[in-house]
Amino acid sequence: MDNPKFGMGLEDRAFCGGAIVPLSVLHHRGVCPEAGGPLLARSRIAEIGVRLLPLELLEERKLSTHKEVPKRLRTGLPDLGSVLIRLRLHLYENNLPRMLLQDWAIPKPHTIVAGQNGNQPVRLDDPKTVVSAVSVAMTRMKNAMNLDLYRRACRELRETVAQRSVLMALWTYSSMLGRPWHLPVCFVLGVFVFLWQVSQVSAVDRRARPPGFFEEDEEKLSLHERNKERLRKVVDMEIKLVRFARSLTVWASRLEKLRYICSLRDPYISLVCGVVAFALALALGTFLCFLSFVPYGLGPYLVLWMAGMVALLPDPQQETLRRWFFKAKAYKEQMLGPNRLFPALRNLWGRVPDGLEAQHWELFESHVLLPAAAQPEP
Repeated sequence: MDNPKFGMGLEDRAFCGGAIVPLSVLHHRGVCPEAGGPLLARSRIAEIGVRLLPLELLEERKLSTHKEVPKRLRTGLPDLGSVLIRLRLHLYENNLPRMLLQDWAIPKPHTIVAGQNGNQPVRLDDPKTVVSAVSVAMTRMKNAMNLDLYRRACRELRETVAQRSVLMALWTYSSMLGRPWHLPVCFVLGVFVFLWQVSQVSAVDRRARPPGFFEEDEEKLSLHERNKERLRKVVDMEIKLVRFARSLTVWASRLEKLRYICSLRDPYISLVCGVVAFALALALGTFLCFLSFVPYGLGPYLVLWMAGMVALLPDPQQETLRRWFFKAKAYKEQMLGPNRLFPALRNLWGRVPDGLEAQHWELFESHVLLPAAAQPEP
């Protein structure tokens, strides 16, 4: 290099641009030069144009969206030019589909990271990095568990006549006519229809909101607004940690109550829970008994078929059924009074001791409560 900045130790300022090219580009843009098609081919050739990026975007091993805009890039991404790259992949032992099944050094899961951009290591002697790492992991988990894409795919499946008809036909055959060994194939066909709709919805989302190197709001903020945004993110991170701790506490309390019921430590709670379980089993058995009167033993299959057909109805029809249900529920409450079963079960569940209450009783019984023979006389 003839750039004098290398001699002064300023290699980062002498950087002329670069790019990180994933090998998957050979699958998306590559062609097969040999006969046999993509299933039997051993080679892939791709000729792609690549835009060069500044060093700030290439410091990590993968391209990602940054939450903070580097100072040098706040005026916009510099135009560093582009290059034409010719790639060729040739496999000597297996073709491309079989290569996916071969043994290889599977990378370990990503280590926990901290920082605004997720590029700082976690240090045990720095509590801020630990809290930031937990916040980054929680945000990533929240994004991974976002079901909005699948809900919209289900809604569009129900609204489209052709796809809804296919699913209804598969469900009718599976619940009423199909043999048990036909069910896995019908299930896989239904999953394929659903996944095709998910791919269509996700493609529309990617075209409407393509990802960028920086968050859109961050690029438009001034220095004062950017500081306020950082403070807001810190508060949001603390709120997320508090909500996460509260959720863990709630689920731990539920598991402790179940363990308390299963251990039969309280005679009255165990008796009431046993009676409730027996009553529910009796009600379910009575319902199944009525279904057995349907000719040819089609009662359970009819219930499953009706439930699936209702679930596949479009939103307007489901809203109509929902209005009818609430009208029938209101008429029932008007004639017979409000429902007392579910409030009673909720009250029973609230009276079951959790771990703290059970520990409180054990300590009282072991160290405070005197045996009957040792009680003082009145």
